[in-house]
Amino acid sequence: MKENSNTPKAYIGTYAKYNNGSLDGAWMDLTMYASYDDFLSACYKLHKDESDPEFMCQDTECMPDGISFPESFSRKDFEDVITAYKESLEEISESVNDIRIVDYSEKAIAVYGDTKSIKDKLKSLGGRFNPRLREGAGWIFSKKMEAELRKLLAGCETTCSCRTEDLSMANEYKDTLAEYCKLVNDCGYYSKEYEGAVKIENGGNPFYYLIEKPRIENSFWFHDEGPNYEYYLDVVANDESKKTYFLSNNIKSFESDIKRANKGFVLFEKNRVYLDSRDGKLVNDDTRKKIIDGILFGKEKFEKRLNSYLKRWGTSKLRFCTYWADR
Repeated sequence: MKENSNTPKAYIGTYAKYNNGSLDGAWMDLTMYASYDDFLSACYKLHKDESDPEFMCQDTECMPDGISFPESFSRKDFEDVITAYKESLEEISESVNDIRIVDYSEKAIAVYGDTKSIKDKLKSLGGRFNPRLREGAGWIFSKKMEAELRKLLAGCETTCSCRTEDLSMANEYKDTLAEYCKLVNDCGYYSKEYEGAVKIENGGNPFYYLIEKPRIENSFWFHDEGPNYEYYLDVVANDESKKTYFLSNNIKSFESDIKRANKGFVLFEKNRVYLDSRDGKLVNDDTRKKIIDGILFGKEKFEKRLNSYLKRWGTSKLRFCTYWADR
């Protein structure tokens, strides 16, 4: 099976090798194994030079949002990663409530949005579903099928829980990000790492403020003595206090950005707009408001992801740890 660059992987070595100064091991794509037992069999084969290897995960890549694969992993850790990965693929295609047709290449077009109810019709027109297109999950078609697609979509009744103006703004942010990606010849990084973009004219040239799409943080550290330790005890007292801390710490970067944006100082550099109160220039209220609206859009999208995460996993994946620190 061919490895996919976006699937969860773990670098598996052994404690014996590590303790003897060796990092010998290999990257293993967890989705390539039908079960945890198959994965373990591959690990034993990889480290067949040891009679009783104790496996050690030394690094990870592309883990599902908010899910980790620990150094000393278990069957549940493996199964949770696979479950979260499969669920993320299913949720990707439902993350946008409208349906859009966009140019993808010289010979292809892409269809994005909530296509679940018409997936069989899209297949019948020769569409291929791909969860990792430039703007997320979507269907790829030959440009020759555009007229048929538009005819199909024109006859579909779509339902949406979002207000029309919200959808319009979401589409505008995504279209602006696609415009920036095309400008910088993006190979998929920006379209995956950002929710959208805000376009700002400066000196007759276009600049883009990219709306953050942070990963969910599920590991938190506290000092093991003093006031910070007392705070730790309050945080881990019950599930509600854990959830409150999880939400507030994940969202604080957006709140910080809103405070910085309210000052109105930005830096224009290489087609990007950065919040910068030291070297930046003061912009007018309209520009400041456009940036703040973009940040609020990103914050709302992230809050929905955080609440979906808590609904799915509760506090079972949250880690609250203490560490010793010099004073």
